[in-house]
Amino acid sequence: MELDISCPKKLSFFFDTNYVRYRVAYGGRSSGKSWTAAQGLIIRSMQKKIRILCCREIQKSIKESVKKTLESTIERMGLAEAFTFKQDSIVCVNGSEFIFQGLHANVQQIKSLENVSIAYVEEAETVTEESWQVLIPTIRAAQSEIWVCFNPKDADDATYQK
Repeated sequence: MELDISCPKKLSFFFDTNYVRYRVAYGGRSSGKSWTAAQGLIIRSMQKKIRILCCREIQKSIKESVKKTLESTIERMGLAEAFTFKQDSIVCVNGSEFIFQGLHANVQQIKSLENVSIAYVEEAETVTEESWQVLIPTIRAAQSEIWVCFNPKDADDATYQK
């Protein structure tokens, strides 16, 4: 199956299959970061069975997650038949799974996550140093990656400093 993927050239690293621990996209609103990362995650999830943690600092409900962005992107890419949209996850026919968590309120749950291949951190400008200290060592599967999208606000923010 061939997919016609379009994205800003500066974000094409989301489609690079070479291993890198961190993939970071930052810039202004409407720059295509979230949509491009979503496409990259969907493609990765179809290539082999992986577990993807989609998180943000505060997520009071699944509606506040990036789940809708992923579902819309899957549909727009014509791949809806390959995925099951569950109430709190998205599952690919090959067993890949997208799970959604808030970092701040779920520190203990985050610490116990296993086999996460990619942690996708959306709106990372609000992620605290404490949350980074929990998340980074939790993502420990072989060749696991951390993908980060954020709008820089303050050079002193924990994410910007990292």
